[in-house]
Amino acid sequence: MADTFNPSGAPPATPRECALCHKTNPAYQCPGCGVRYCCGTCYKRHLAESECKGQHTMA
Repeated sequence: MADTFNPSGAPPATPRECALCHKTNPAYQCPGCGVRYCCGTCYKRHLAESECKGQHTMA
């Protein structure tokens, strides 16, 4: 899983933190890479700042 996505340089998120803002408990997980996030704003930021497309890859 890619729970370590962190373009801001802040310390890595724990499983109880949003991987992007580190402020709230993450209620969601990206289906494409597994990054945990708390809201739509953080999800949009994740997609904008990463190469993730937000979709499962067909393996």
